[in-house]
Amino acid sequence: MLGALKSVYRRHLSRYRWARRARNLFVRAIIWTHFWLFPVVMMLFTGSDRRYRLLALPSAGPDLVRCRTMLHERETVALSWPAVWQRGRRVPAQGNGGPVVYEWPAIERFQIRHARVAGRSEFVFAGGFALHHPLFDAQAHATGEELHRLGAFNPARSRYFRRRLEHAPVQLDAAIALVGSCTANYVHWLTETLPQLLLADRAPALARLPVVVDAGLHPNILASMTAFAPSRSDRVELAPGQVAEIGELFVCCAPTFIPFDYRVRMFGKRPELVGRTDAARFSPFALRLVRERADALFSEPAAPRRRLLLRRRSNMRSVVNFEELEAALQSEGFEVVEPEALPFLEQVSLFRTAAVVVAQTGAGLGNLLFAPHGCRVVTLIGRSPFSNYHYYSNLAQIAGLDLVYVEGQPVDLSVWHPAHADYRIDAADVLGAVRAAEPAGPS
Repeated sequence: MLGALKSVYRRHLSRYRWARRARNLFVRAIIWTHFWLFPVVMMLFTGSDRRYRLLALPSAGPDLVRCRTMLHERETVALSWPAVWQRGRRVPAQGNGGPVVYEWPAIERFQIRHARVAGRSEFVFAGGFALHHPLFDAQAHATGEELHRLGAFNPARSRYFRRRLEHAPVQLDAAIALVGSCTANYVHWLTETLPQLLLADRAPALARLPVVVDAGLHPNILASMTAFAPSRSDRVELAPGQVAEIGELFVCCAPTFIPFDYRVRMFGKRPELVGRTDAARFSPFALRLVRERADALFSEPAAPRRRLLLRRRSNMRSVVNFEELEAALQSEGFEVVEPEALPFLEQVSLFRTAAVVVAQTGAGLGNLLFAPHGCRVVTLIGRSPFSNYHYYSNLAQIAGLDLVYVEGQPVDLSVWHPAHADYRIDAADVLGAVRAAEPAGPS
């Protein structure tokens, strides 16, 4: 029923402003219910077997973690502030500036006895604890589990409440966990989950273990597993909320941390992202693993020569005058491509030949991981204090690319999230950024 309504909206109603407003009011009501009413119900009616204390995974003691293996030492990451193209020159995004410096925690593999993981969940459940990423802060960060009603939090008391679903649990003697709330998103998969698979693939002792993944992953995501880790054919799929009970669990903390969202006080204002440097943090070591494995799949070295304009299919954050922009860039020798319509290895091969990429923000930009060093990237974004400028800027810098944003003017601010508004782009600004983009320095 819900799928049919979505289809009718996308095909026939989304063009009308009144329909978009009605949809967004409905979505806001649902989100309010999930983040405020649902937690109250969970706290009142959740049994003790599904109540957990929150604990950062690296802080777990030997009573929970049987063995831990150091994979890479802690590292300091220093990057530049995101840049936008304005009035014919590059300036710091949103009027800020200065360096972006953060500490990435040591990357470890943990062996946990008698653990549970759940489909579309970031947490490992063991010994009455919900073990989480060391950068996660329950008081500041909202999660995908809450949005999809798989779990709820009492941040003030550091408690997690897991919803009981009808799915029968899966029993496994030993396994590697690759589940998470955003694994179905292509760029999150490439930067957060695929590196964990590569880290596991480097350990001969784990060679015969099954991999626990979320059910319903896109064929291109599954193809990336086959291409990058061909020996990992034994997969166990979990539906959202379905539990796997594992005798010996092997897991790494994700080598990327992007808060799913930030907590909003009841009837309070959404926190702005302007000035925040914690909205997108990556492990350079983990991203190098992905790039190196991609390079190993091809006999020819990456060669930047193509000018690419990425077309994106989406109901949000769309460029309303994309056809105008497309015509302007095609006259400059750009090819128009739709990455999501290509098989995974064709996407990798395409980006390995990119000299210049123009694209809207979206999952397809995860392919920047495979672009040659020095590739120039012009990214289109709707101007908003709630937009995450650091996400693709930080990713591109770590990959050795030169990225600059061109901001568009939002055309409809009635959307449920202010960063998801459609916007209009000045084609002259994009052309100026393309012609003046500076080559990236050595990585």
